[in-house]
Amino acid sequence: QYISQGVPVELASAIASVRELYPFLGIIEVSRSMNAVPAKVADLFFCLADRLELDWFAKQISDLKIDNYWQAMARETYRDDVEWQLRTLTEGAMRYICEKGDVEACVDRWMAQQHVLVARWRSMLAELHATEVQEFAMYSVAIRELLDMAQSSKHVGVA
Repeated sequence: QYISQGVPVELASAIASVRELYPFLGIIEVSRSMNAVPAKVADLFFCLADRLELDWFAKQISDLKIDNYWQAMARETYRDDVEWQLRTLTEGAMRYICEKGDVEACVDRWMAQQHVLVARWRSMLAELHATEVQEFAMYSVAIRELLDMAQSSKHVGVA
């Protein structure tokens, strides 16, 4: 698209890849704060996003119909909140990584420790999946559930 408008290939490629590269800022931040291998943090980050359906959730937010400036601002805030909570969840779950570095086992241990909040999150997702009419209030409440899980993840001791 950018190349067809006369943008040089290198610049067009860089611009087009920004959206895909954005999550790596959080991954780098977590790896630095925890002195962890970035590739392992990335594996955990994407595994958590997958298990908690955060990509689906973020897409639903992006697809929200906006009718005014405040809804546009709310949608942007929700997207930022999901990204921040995923960073916090990743940091909390990193404490469950074993010496072998098995990410799936780490996420299983983390989910077992957070089972009550994970169940609440999944229940909320089930409601969102079943709802035909999406409203901003639904996502505000869901993001609050995500915040609760992220905060608990960061502060609960490893079992």
